[in-house]
Amino acid sequence: MKKHEWNFKKYFRKGAFGWKGTALATKRLNEAVSEIKKVNKTDPLLAVEGCIILMERISSALEHIDSSSGALGNAVNHTLNEIIPFLINAPAEKGLRKEWLERIHNAILNEGIQFLSPVEESWGKICVFPDLMNEWADRILPEVKAIWTGKKEFEFHTCTDICLSCLLESGRYDELENLLALHTHKFWPYDKFQAEALRRQGRIADALSYADSIRDEDHYESKIMLFCESLLIQSGLKEEAYRRYGLNIRDGRTYLAQFKSIVKKYPEYPEKKILLDLINQSDNKAAWFSSARQAGFLDIALECLKSGYVDVKH
Repeated sequence: MKKHEWNFKKYFRKGAFGWKGTALATKRLNEAVSEIKKVNKTDPLLAVEGCIILMERISSALEHIDSSSGALGNAVNHTLNEIIPFLINAPAEKGLRKEWLERIHNAILNEGIQFLSPVEESWGKICVFPDLMNEWADRILPEVKAIWTGKKEFEFHTCTDICLSCLLESGRYDELENLLALHTHKFWPYDKFQAEALRRQGRIADALSYADSIRDEDHYESKIMLFCESLLIQSGLKEEAYRRYGLNIRDGRTYLAQFKSIVKKYPEYPEKKILLDLINQSDNKAAWFSSARQAGFLDIALECLKSGYVDVKH
């Protein structure tokens, strides 16, 4: 492995960012991704070294930042989703990949704040080699079983997602289903692995029914709806996907953001139709005044204005 002086290392040290450091940390994360991407163009293996160094430093560098708004978590997730493909696609032999996984595993165990969840969820893909997937699944499976059967009451296993991911990617679908059956309540971050297993087996209707049944019992409704929407689109049922899920998924903090997200996902539908569909199913049509106006549909904005009180300044 070549040596490389990673510029981002000087910014990612223990306690590097203060309570209000989200904006600066986001900037530094983007710079780190750019640096890793640049190296990846000529040396993919060296780029992975940069990825792992960043993963090893993220938690301790960001631990003092106020994360209550969710902005920091989104920035970290975006960063990891950008660099995880470098680990998956790197031309590494099994021995080297095994070393990478051990380093990342140690970073996960040493985290103060659990920032590396997206890496755990992709663990099976990062393994690449089936025997590595099986090795990691078998390594963690007994502990998860012990916790979920109550033999280790009140314990939580940090690396549960690693086990579930490896069972999924290695095609051990029955074991995955049996393990999740031990969990006492529905929890989409875990149950999504079973839903995906059903999808991969071509059991689209079962996957849809399974995921849809969790919606009322889970705090991850939007993510569940996105999964169900993708299932219907995959099955060629785009109109049903649009009606059942697309119009109901709040993607963004504003009505306008929701509208734009649907327009992007369903470009074959006229924008005016989408806006009207959103308004017609809304309990508060007046709330869509600003969105209709900003989208350029002044006639619709006027109808929204007539339907109730709106703040015309917004």
